Amino acid sequence: MTSIAPQSVVVPSYSEAYLTVNTPKRFNNNVLLENAERVCSISVAGAIAFCKNNKTVCKILNLNPYVVTLKRGMKLAKVLGLDKIASIQKCEETGTDNIPQESEISRAELNRFHKDFGFKINPSLDEEQRYQVLQLLYRYKSVFAHSLSEIKEFKGPPLELELYCQQKMFNKQFRLNEVDKAEVNRQVGEMEKIGVIEPSSSAHYNSPIFLVNIKDGSKHLVIDLMGVNSLIVPKLMHLPQIEEMLDMITAEKPKYITISDVSSAFWQLTLGVTSRDLTSFTGPDGLRWRFTRAPFGLHTSPSALQALLGQNL
Repeated sequence: MTSIAPQSVVVPSYSEAYLTVNTPKRFNNNVLLENAERVCSISVAGAIAFCKNNKTVCKILNLNPYVVTLKRGMKLAKVLGLDKIASIQKCEETGTDNIPQESEISRAELNRFHKDFGFKINPSLDEEQRYQVLQLLYRYKSVFAHSLSEIKEFKGPPLELELYCQQKMFNKQFRLNEVDKAEVNRQVGEMEKIGVIEPSSSAHYNSPIFLVNIKDGSKHLVIDLMGVNSLIVPKLMHLPQIEEMLDMITAEKPKYITISDVSSAFWQLTLGVTSRDLTSFTGPDGLRWRFTRAPFGLHTSPSALQALLGQNL
């Protein structure tokens, strides 16, 4: 027996969707969902689901670099009775984080947590809603970083850069005033401290650097990698369309929508050792540096990050 898609749905690349599906009439309680054979290359997460009025919800995964359209009437998942389960064991928490249950987290602790991390919570939420948000954030506090030094490095395959040719690209440095030089040296020092850059001895590649003004009055260091980008073979990948993602989200009629920004996301990707010289730049003091992590401004960084996120849904 299979579950049927009641309407056509578009699932963006490297994304997941929770779909309400029609189930056989003889099921009207808990059921077992399994992946079914089909023509399109998507996956259905195996799960025990509750079936009511011949409907249930299944999780669809599209791990392809392209959009998949699930047409109305398509068979999506096998629907089985729970008598088909050969064995089952209760899952016990064995983590060492010792995270307390919601009822054990006091509001005083949540307030300290909020102040410590400086989360910006929508002021239109009432007090109870605010604490519900903080409860959720608290339970996943291990993924948040107080500073750049706490950003974790992904321990997977490094990003390797492929060149069109062996042409060199050593561009001159832009002129900086004394105030900007001091700011560049400060930011370069912080990047070295957290391991994002390391000393470089490359005589073949150099990209100029400059500062851009940020809305909060600070300045952000930018390495102009346009010259190097012209030498690198791009790794093209279809990025999810914001409009499609919003359509998929709003179709579920959510009560709240939240946005999370991955801080310095590219710096969580390791840059291959043989590719690092391509990212070399010179500081105001004449010292040469190169990136150990994927830099901002490198045109393969977005596709590498998107591929990583797609692999870890």
